[in-house]
Amino acid sequence: MNNLFFELSVIDNVLLALYGAEKRHLRLLSRLEARKDLRAEAERLLLTVGLWERREEPLHILSYGDQRLVELLTAFTSSPEIVLLDEPSAGLPTAEAFAFADIIRRLAGETTVLFCAHDMDLVFNLADEIMVLYFGEIMAKGLPAEISANPKVQEIYLGGEEAC
Repeated sequence: MNNLFFELSVIDNVLLALYGAEKRHLRLLSRLEARKDLRAEAERLLLTVGLWERREEPLHILSYGDQRLVELLTAFTSSPEIVLLDEPSAGLPTAEAFAFADIIRRLAGETTVLFCAHDMDLVFNLADEIMVLYFGEIMAKGLPAEISANPKVQEIYLGGEEAC
């Protein structure tokens, strides 16, 4: 969470990300309060992840999971072609991890999301395609159903008898 401002409010963090994502030159002297377009987009995004009611709270008082949601929002503010996520559910309880996956899906739209994760429940819940690495080599790739049925993947990653 290196890109967040923990002393600022939730909405100020999102507004700054939206402002920074603009294609035109930054006007450092313009006031964010005057930008109704950015405020409307920030409201839409915060409603999408269920944080609109907490918009005025300083980021540092939010739970770790809610801070991760704000971080995720800031990643999608520029409508990138691709977002890279490393262990997106790390530190989240299982129920929050599934909710987080749903939010990633909602925010992604046309954005490709490439993620690395060891949480197999998250992987099978979120991924459209999966590539499994073993000692740096591609061991398998395909649709979630194909990967979960792969005997080698089952043995090494999904708790097959020999892997135990």
